[in-house]
Amino acid sequence: MKKITALILAAVLAAGAFTGCKKEREESDLIVPYSSQTVGEIEIEAAMNEEKSGNETAFTLNSVVDSGVREEVDGKTVKYIYLNATIKNTSDTDYSLSYLNNFELILPDGTSIVPHLRTDNYGREHYASYALTPFTVPAGGEFTGYICGFEVEESINEFTVCFYPTQNDNNKQTVIKVKVSADDIKHLAEDK
Repeated sequence: MKKITALILAAVLAAGAFTGCKKEREESDLIVPYSSQTVGEIEIEAAMNEEKSGNETAFTLNSVVDSGVREEVDGKTVKYIYLNATIKNTSDTDYSLSYLNNFELILPDGTSIVPHLRTDNYGREHYASYALTPFTVPAGGEFTGYICGFEVEESINEFTVCFYPTQNDNNKQTVIKVKVSADDIKHLAEDK
């Protein structure tokens, strides 16, 4: 019991030390924990090949590609789906984007899928304009190419592509959503 009391007392004293030494902070000095952000609070809907902007970033989903790869994963047949997009940085600062932080698929049942490492390896080998993660979008410039791959069940032929234009601050409040149907998916094994 004495050990528990001592540990609690030490924790209280440590917390007091951190809160007792306050200084005035600029709003830009404050770091907002990811869990307290409102993810996707601002939704911007777009169609295939339609440019939409948010957070000084313009996004166009140029194509969605079925690579033709089929694998058995956990007793289900999955296929590799890739996104080809144009991302324009309209700010005056370079920023980096990454597959896992900035992209996801939402299936019709509401399930979220993030890019997968196996698809990344295949994409690097088979698509000439495949971006390594993270990739930089220069100030006032743009990137066009394949940005990530997803493993989806073979029967899935419609979903929503979500792009979070976070820039360098990791703020996922804005999301650009593009609904994809079976007619939007192209078949392209490689483009090298």
